[in-house]
Amino acid sequence: MMTSLPRQLKYRDSGKVRETAQRGHGLLSEESRLALDHAIKIGRGGLWLNLTDKQYKTLKNNKELNGNGKQGDV
Repeated sequence: MMTSLPRQLKYRDSGKVRETAQRGHGLLSEESRLALDHAIKIGRGGLWLNLTDKQYKTLKNNKELNGNGKQGDV
């Protein structure tokens, strides 16, 4: 199931982007790692995560993400 988060996050630190991708099992191949590095380099892109049910529920219920659907800086 592919579901968007209630908000879009914009990271100021590329290390946080990589950490999120790693923790969300979003870097499944060398190709995906290279694509992420390219997206970070040009300052654009998105990320699909492969979350467990527990991770998804935690993320969806996180008070910081719930709200009016506006973008947030992290």
